[in-house]
Amino acid sequence: MSRTEKRHFKLHNQIYKGKNKDFVKLFDFLNNIKVYHGETVESFWDKNNIKRKNVSIAYLLDRITETIYSTGSHGLLTAKKMIEPHIKSFHVYLKMQLLELAYKELDKAEQIANKYEDIVILFEIYELKRHVIEITDYNEEICEPEAAISQKRSELLKKITHQENLIDILSNIYKGTPDTIDEAYSKLITYQKYYDELLIPDKINANICHFFYHYMKRNRSDASTFLINAIHLWEDNPHLIPNYISGYLTCWHNLLMILLRLKKEDLVLEYYEMFKKLPQKHREMFNDLPLNLEIGYYITLNLFDIKYMISTEKYKEVQRVTLEAKRIFERYSALIPTQDRYYLILVYASYANLLVQNYTESEHLLAQLQELPPLLNENINTEIEILKLLLLYETGNKSLVLSRTRSLHRKWKINLPTSQNVLHIIDLIRKLHLKTNQEKHSTLFKTVYEEALHIENTTSHFLPFSKWIAQKI
Repeated sequence: MSRTEKRHFKLHNQIYKGKNKDFVKLFDFLNNIKVYHGETVESFWDKNNIKRKNVSIAYLLDRITETIYSTGSHGLLTAKKMIEPHIKSFHVYLKMQLLELAYKELDKAEQIANKYEDIVILFEIYELKRHVIEITDYNEEICEPEAAISQKRSELLKKITHQENLIDILSNIYKGTPDTIDEAYSKLITYQKYYDELLIPDKINANICHFFYHYMKRNRSDASTFLINAIHLWEDNPHLIPNYISGYLTCWHNLLMILLRLKKEDLVLEYYEMFKKLPQKHREMFNDLPLNLEIGYYITLNLFDIKYMISTEKYKEVQRVTLEAKRIFERYSALIPTQDRYYLILVYASYANLLVQNYTESEHLLAQLQELPPLLNENINTEIEILKLLLLYETGNKSLVLSRTRSLHRKWKINLPTSQNVLHIIDLIRKLHLKTNQEKHSTLFKTVYEEALHIENTTSHFLPFSKWIAQKI
């Protein structure tokens, strides 16, 4: 058995009444001996005064088989994986008319579902319990009273309603227009009165709803506050993280990127240090993390590193971080959850090299981007075009600068880029090309700089082009 399977076995079988079950003792004994000897095993039976050896062995084999079955797809120990063996055993016992054993399996499954606040599975368990009551005509020695199950089911339905409403609100905010998201957000505000009644996953979901709304409204400070709330709810309830691991890591990614834009360096460093320590803090979970999520975690680290270097104008480590990301991409490109992040690493690295006037390396990185499969993300593609334009300007290729700006204007007149910043850079480069007087250049840069800063602080964008403008003042 793997380390993950052994851990699953121990957690799974603690639910049984009496933790010193014979089969659990046997498992611990076999797990601790280094070399198997028949005589050693015989001494175990005598020492623990176990008479029913065959029953203990058979039960242990059954539980080991269930453990290996339930951890088959990947190692993350989710509530569903822990509950599946009990539901499977329930159906086996039910088929054999062993109703008391069948009902006990549902009790164990209910304990797990309650601990991990998985209300969908919990509802299914209550339905199965009602089914047992129907076929046994309510045997009080086997089942709990039907009224008690109905009461729990009724309370659960309220929680399911809250959950469905929050998911609906989140969808309307995420997919809505500037007009419709206000209506969705007003519904979210009314849910504040239910906040204390919500399950932890739904409290997290409510904070994510708030985050998306404020992010859409360009209120990054409030957006970051709600992301921090969501992350702290997860960190206070670490047993829930495996069930929502993808959302958990996405929240961390979004928080780091927002804090960087807010230029709150103390907060940035505080949460970046926390993010870097996640593999140590949640060691067992990260050991079992699916490879695609593990790769996504390290690509996020690389992307943040490069963004932070540009933000603080510390460019020495850019090449090292770029090479790290490149090695990951070359080995695991098919497994990276969102390849946009790797493309952005190359874009930022190219821009960093442009800022330190290493134009050869900047061009080389752009050439690497051109060799990759085309991206559907028009924001990234647009800023790649601007980077090329800046390189042409810096290397003094005036004829190409003029033809390229004209070409981009024709293209974007029809399909307007989403970033205002891009249009200002295009206009700036065109004006610079037409003005040969150095004093006029300087005045033009100063005029555009403040405007570029304002746009970067109030709109979504990738590259901080104000850094390049500031160098020209």
